[in-house]
Amino acid sequence: MYSLDALLAILKSILPQVLSQGDANSQFWNELASIFEDFLFNDIPEGVELPMEKSSEYETHDIKLVEMIKRDILPTSTRAPKDFLEKLTAVLNRGSIHSIADHYEDSAVSARVPFRERFARSCFEALLQFSFLHSQDSNIDPTSQLALNALLERCKEVLAKFVHEERLSGQCPLPRSRMNEVSLVLKSVSVLISSLKEAQKSSAKVDKSIWKQVVLLYPALVQCVTCLSMEVRFALKEVLSQFSELIKP
Repeated sequence: MYSLDALLAILKSILPQVLSQGDANSQFWNELASIFEDFLFNDIPEGVELPMEKSSEYETHDIKLVEMIKRDILPTSTRAPKDFLEKLTAVLNRGSIHSIADHYEDSAVSARVPFRERFARSCFEALLQFSFLHSQDSNIDPTSQLALNALLERCKEVLAKFVHEERLSGQCPLPRSRMNEVSLVLKSVSVLISSLKEAQKSSAKVDKSIWKQVVLLYPALVQCVTCLSMEVRFALKEVLSQFSELIKP
């Protein structure tokens, strides 16, 4: 896609200079946040069904932009305006866990547009990277903590809804889409806990409130052990094994 290649080339040439000026170019940063959101979440017109191959092509372009954000913006995020970082966090959060829920809860959208799982994973990884790109002597800053708080809260909501729907369905399995959703959430929680542990080992200070929220996920995870899906139970096993160090006396 020529428009994306042009955007990436322009950003590569001007980002170092703009970053060196901090808050001096507020209009640039506001426009850039809007460009990211419009590009990554361009609505498909109602009545238009997107073929799988075309959806995969668009998803690849979206991932390419997220990879640029991870490579060229996040490592120097301390030099970007806080307002821009908050908007960028919201965009990445929308692309990760929220995109799963939005897709599966909107049957009209899910019927026309395939779910972008690779894109959701890329956004989630970017959020984790954003949260842990700090010097060894620093705490997680408020903007990064906001990203983690949003992710943990969303994971908790998805798990609670899954448990409730499983109980209502009895012995009838839930739709495959819902199983995929909760499996991805469980894998995301596992990656998150592992990343928090690594951050702690490297002497980075993880805020106690983050650990508290992680531990509060444990009851919701335990409620999932009786689910019918082997895939979900396998992902659940990985997550629960991560808790062994967190809940021991």
